[in-house]
Amino acid sequence: MRFEDVADLLPGLVDGTVRVDEATQAFIESDLRCQAELARYRKLLRTLEQLRTRYLEPSPGLLAATLTALAEEGERRVVHSIITGKRLAYAGAAIGGARIMALAMESAPAQRRGRAMASYSTALPLSNGVGALINGIVVDLAGFRWMYTIAGILCAAGFVVIWRQWAKLK
Repeated sequence: MRFEDVADLLPGLVDGTVRVDEATQAFIESDLRCQAELARYRKLLRTLEQLRTRYLEPSPGLLAATLTALAEEGERRVVHSIITGKRLAYAGAAIGGARIMALAMESAPAQRRGRAMASYSTALPLSNGVGALINGIVVDLAGFRWMYTIAGILCAAGFVVIWRQWAKLK
C-alpha cells in the first residue's frame, strides 16, 4: 500500500466521517507521511474551530464608516444607471412590450386574436436566435459595419411588410 492510495481518506479520518479497515489503519499508523498529514489536518481543524468561536471586536467607527461608504456607492450607482438610461430603457421595454401585445390583440379580429398573440409571442425569441446567427455570419464574412447596414435594411423591410398587412389585421 502507498500514501497516494490513502491520501484522500485522511481528512475524513480526522473529522470522523470515514472508516477504514484494519490493514489500512495499520498502514496509516506506520507511515510517517500519513502521520504528518494527519497532524496537519488536525492543526487546520483546531485553527478553524478557533476562528469560528473567536469574537473579534471591530474598531470604533468601523461599522459606521463601512455603512456610509456602501450608501455612497449605492447612491452613485443609482444616479449613474438613471443617467445612462438603463433603468428607463428597461421600464420602457416592459411597458412597451405589454402595450404592443395589447395593441395587437385589440386590432386583430376576435377569431384571429390567438394567432396574433402567438405571432407576437414567438417573434422576439425567434428574431433573437436567428438574428444572432445571421449577425455572426455577416460579421465573420463582411465585418461589423455591414451588420448594422443589413439590420437597417431588414428593419425597413419589416416595416413595409407590417404596413402592407395592417389592413388585413383590422
